[in-house]
Amino acid sequence: MNHFTRLTLLFLAIGVLTGCSDKFYEADELEPMQRKHGKIAILPPDLKIASQKKPSPSTAMGSGKIKYAYEIQEVLSEKLRGESANYSVSIISAKQTQNMLQSANISYYDLYTVKKIIEPGNALHADGLLKGEIKAPKPLDGQHQAENKEIEVKITLYEANSETLLWSYEDKYEYNKYNDTKKLAEKIFDEIEGKFPYKN
Repeated sequence: MNHFTRLTLLFLAIGVLTGCSDKFYEADELEPMQRKHGKIAILPPDLKIASQKKPSPSTAMGSGKIKYAYEIQEVLSEKLRGESANYSVSIISAKQTQNMLQSANISYYDLYTVKKIIEPGNALHADGLLKGEIKAPKPLDGQHQAENKEIEVKITLYEANSETLLWSYEDKYEYNKYNDTKKLAEKIFDEIEGKFPYKN
């Protein structure tokens, strides 16, 4: 094997390892803001399903994928709250988050269009908002299969008052393995829990 071939194989191996690794980002502002934060809220993710049309404002609440988004929020919130003794912040429950946003007339549609950070943050009296962007090829109902397809996941933490991106996690999961909301939310928790920015 010549020198060029060895180098090529080495770069390919590095590329494969890089492609399989989890991706975390931390902003320079994260540490000083962490120390000031006392309460965070977990929002339902911005869920996009390739096989479904994007809901309009008038139909968003009745859309199946909005239901999936709330299910992911509930499981992820429950998992993180279960570990709250290990965190330096308190986490608002999914139910309370939904009730407080509803009282402030902030809908699921609003969270990812006109009222992205500051208004939900104020309504929830939260210092930070954990959001998500999830792209799936088909519904997350555990019934569908999609060979060689992946679910794209991005979880982001924002400073609620300044809209500053503090932390994020990004990866892809095999659709056929995580094609229902509970499995997907549990997988996300497993991946982020060890690097959750408020872990003591």
